[in-house]
Amino acid sequence: MATLSGSDRTKIWKGLMRYWSKLPQGDADKVVGASKYELYNPTNDTGCIADLDNWFDTHVANTTSDSVGANGAINASYRAKFTSNQKFFMGSIIFMVRAGRLAEAARALAEDLG
Repeated sequence: MATLSGSDRTKIWKGLMRYWSKLPQGDADKVVGASKYELYNPTNDTGCIADLDNWFDTHVANTTSDSVGANGAINASYRAKFTSNQKFFMGSIIFMVRAGRLAEAARALAEDLG
């Protein structure tokens, strides 16, 4: 499976920024201190979203115990600006888009949690 297109990465980026901007101040999942371009830079195809997607593409079939963890895939200059929960959330979105299941998952969650 190939990495996501720049267009799909940009959609994830915009959706995450919109989601996080709606969270109240003090919410544990609200991103603070990281720039929108550290999340993703569509011009250079860099940032946390690209790093995680590239890592997944590289390691999806890796079954050895010495593979690099997801945290190691993220550029060190902004790795610490995202919490573990935020990284997990971004990874989940990336994986659902790659599997072609994001809309289905969103509908199911909206119905169950709405």
